[in-house]
Amino acid sequence: MITLTKMKYFCDVIDSGSFTQAGKINHVSQTSITQQIHEIEKELGYTLIDRRVTPVKANKVGQIFYLEAKKVLSQYDIFENNIKQYIDHQSLKLTIGYTSLTDLRELEKIMTKLDYQNIDIVKVDVGQAAEELKNKQYDLVISFQSEFADDPQIESIPIASGKFIACVNSKHPLAHKKATMVEVYHYPLIMLKRKIIGKSYDLMAKETRNLGLKLNVVQECNDVSTELFLIKHNNYVGFLPDQYPINDEDICKVEVVDTPHKYVISLAMLRNNDDIKTIDFFRKAK
Repeated sequence: MITLTKMKYFCDVIDSGSFTQAGKINHVSQTSITQQIHEIEKELGYTLIDRRVTPVKANKVGQIFYLEAKKVLSQYDIFENNIKQYIDHQSLKLTIGYTSLTDLRELEKIMTKLDYQNIDIVKVDVGQAAEELKNKQYDLVISFQSEFADDPQIESIPIASGKFIACVNSKHPLAHKKATMVEVYHYPLIMLKRKIIGKSYDLMAKETRNLGLKLNVVQECNDVSTELFLIKHNNYVGFLPDQYPINDEDICKVEVVDTPHKYVISLAMLRNNDDIKTIDFFRKAK
């Protein structure tokens, strides 16, 4: 097989006019250079070098081989350089996991403040945010603080907070009103599945029990879009962060005046992360 290494050896012999000099250039013996050139000639079935003259020169077939080899080597240099540039660029890029549109809004504020442009974002389920961060799938993650609380491997900073509000369709009895927890929990609830929403599910259930109420969940779903669709076409009540953007006039936000359901959105990274760009972004986001 005619490899790139063999092509380079041949070109160095022709350029230097010497097998010995080509060996020095490549830090190998003259014997190794001679052997590699012989293997090229054997595979092609043609002699490429006029060994009767000093300095050695390529014969007519060798001249063609020399020109074509130079093209291949030059193209490989371009290829190698492009790959290196891509890898260098990737090493400077931050990968940030987020769990909702609310997270993206907060990330947008941070990006504007820091004027940082080299990032990639990946959607992750709330329930998987902490675990995937610990598995180093992301440099940073934005999600509910409840996912990171009491985890010794994770450091987090709060970047936003608010309340969960109830959402109903425009024909629901609670539409366009303020309501109490008792009034809200009179109706069937729809929630994201526990594996999707993570610890927030159990936290909401605990807060509800503390009020002497029951989390009457009649349907669970995998994403917010499905949840909103089912709210729109059923008599369900759902909960979303008060800052969550809803662009559907058939969905109404209901302020729950005595709600215990509150949230904190945090930016998190691993405590033992020694990546300079990640640490710098994290500190400046505070």
